[in-house]
Amino acid sequence: MKRQPWYSRLTVSGKRVALHRHLMAQHLGRLLCVDEIVHHRDHNPRNNAIGNLAVMSRMEHGIHHLAKTFRND
Repeated sequence: MKRQPWYSRLTVSGKRVALHRHLMAQHLGRLLCVDEIVHHRDHNPRNNAIGNLAVMSRMEHGIHHLAKTFRND
């Protein structure tokens, strides 16, 4: 995962992980696949409320943001 300075991170078992990925994995009760993206619905990387997070494939995430560009949201 590309490191983004605006995403909160924590250390789990000696490894630095993005907080939103950790929270979603805990919520789902499983590890996330490398191809799974945890998207912030409100586009605020500091809002890690579980209701604001959605799991998408890399392709779905790319399509989502591409469609957003054309919608001008």
